[in-house]
Amino acid sequence: MQPPGAAHIQTGEMTTERWETSMSDISADVNVEELVEAHPKAIGWLADRGIVCIRCGEPYWGSLRELAAARSKDGDIDALVVDLNLFLEEAGEG
Repeated sequence: MQPPGAAHIQTGEMTTERWETSMSDISADVNVEELVEAHPKAIGWLADRGIVCIRCGEPYWGSLRELAAARSKDGDIDALVVDLNLFLEEAGEG
């Protein structure tokens, strides 16, 4: 049975019974530099929420949790991470 929020993975000529859960890919403790490199669409999404993660062409040094604590409008990092994962899933980057 497929776990909630998971996608079926097919590799090569055989279908592998492996489930990959994309919702757990990004956590509040992800390094911002790694986040923007892996998911460039996250840059604009976060900026729309007051969290600017690129300054002078360089990503913020630290975790998403630290950045959100300093710049988030509502400070709810857990909800932010859930919404970001949903956005990236819909954008094809999750």
